[in-house]
Amino acid sequence: MKYKISPSIEKALRQIEPSKFPEFKERGWISHNDLACLIRSSDLVLIKDLSPYFDTPPQTPKSPDFLKQMEELKARQEELEYQKLVGSLPGQIGRPSVLQEAKEVKHQVTTIVNVLISVVSVAYAVWYWTGSVNLFNDATRVLLALFAAILVLVAEVVVFGGYLRRVDEAKQRERRKKEVRKVVDSVTFTKKTQ
Repeated sequence: MKYKISPSIEKALRQIEPSKFPEFKERGWISHNDLACLIRSSDLVLIKDLSPYFDTPPQTPKSPDFLKQMEELKARQEELEYQKLVGSLPGQIGRPSVLQEAKEVKHQVTTIVNVLISVVSVAYAVWYWTGSVNLFNDATRVLLALFAAILVLVAEVVVFGGYLRRVDEAKQRERRKKEVRKVVDSVTFTKKTQ
């Protein structure tokens, strides 16, 4: 292990090993064995401000492919952070928030109530109309009201299903869009000197 040369170690080296001091000072560290020998031959407390010395790892040049891939990863990460901030992650696995669930349940209950009101209203309207015409007996009136109610129910379900499909497609289209930010113009402010 290597240790940094602290002021107390430097002082001990100058006193005990003045010939080797320039070599230690130049490389900037002292080995464990040299430190042990120094401690044995010195009365000074050298361990109190001892810190390890780590060689700096050699820097290898980065290839253009690596730099390009890093830029793509940074852009992807920024897009992911933006989507997380907005609250719509593509392919997000997990449960929606309580607020989203409450909103969805309210929307479904409102839709069911609206469909039921439409079906019952049409059934009553057909029943009332067939009764005022005096051409139909009660069995025919019930069948006509039931047929009209089923027809309205099917139409409501088809229209609502198409609406939900279009909303989902629009959400997916919006999630696929990537936000591209570019600096159009920059202004530099400098302090005015007098």
